[in-house]
Amino acid sequence: MTRFIHWSDLHTEFDPGNMIPFEMPDLPKDIDALLLAGDTGVGDGHLDFLQRAWEKYEIPIISVWGNHEAYKNNYTLLRKREADRLLNLRASGMDIRVLHGEATQVSGVTVIGASMWTDFSLYVGMEFQAKQIANQQMNDFHKIRIGERARHLTPNDMADLYAEDKARVTGLLEEHKDDVRVVMTHYMPSEACIHPAYRGDLLNASFATNLEPLIWDQGPNFWIFGHTHQGLETDIDTPHGTTRLRHNPRGYPHEKSAFNPHRIIDTDDPERKFL
Repeated sequence: MTRFIHWSDLHTEFDPGNMIPFEMPDLPKDIDALLLAGDTGVGDGHLDFLQRAWEKYEIPIISVWGNHEAYKNNYTLLRKREADRLLNLRASGMDIRVLHGEATQVSGVTVIGASMWTDFSLYVGMEFQAKQIANQQMNDFHKIRIGERARHLTPNDMADLYAEDKARVTGLLEEHKDDVRVVMTHYMPSEACIHPAYRGDLLNASFATNLEPLIWDQGPNFWIFGHTHQGLETDIDTPHGTTRLRHNPRGYPHEKSAFNPHRIIDTDDPERKFL
């Protein structure tokens, strides 16, 4: 039996001024790892939280980036700075893993993680319009810089990052096809995860892509996602079995989300959602 706690969208960048800052709960000793599906904190605050989580739980802390991790930063430089700091944290004995299109093993389970940005193709034939709306309405393209010249991130840059992540995740799913597999991305892998109140809105292409063909082809056991704070969980039946799409976002301080710090994935009891 392998059991993971999974959280997303903690947005700890708001905690200093938040009347109810996030407090990590006590967890049972048989939890194998904590999975964080992005938007944990901004810049160095991301690893700051991962370090605090390790110090409290002393279990593997596994994370992917959301879009907010790179806010007020240069994406390229932050990735380098993170890699250097992770080396030091691991050298001190902390089991902290940040996945950028990579796989890792925990208690016999393969966890495959990536941001899995977006290529704005959720609504076929509307990619150009979706990029225009995203550029106007998404803070990502005003708060994230990239490259040596520190220019603003563009929708085309994001589509390139998505293509890299998708290629890596696809290859890793195939490489580990005989394993129990948990995929963790920040962005939603299916339109079915979008709350009905937002269905049909072209801005959804900034939050999700249609990865159902990949899920159908590979059939991972679970797919954890974030980004939306009001999404839907669903199950997708594939030739390989059922893939369970799960999320557990805390969201912004003013929101009333369904976040539960005791949400779990249990590989022996896949229908179970809570401790």
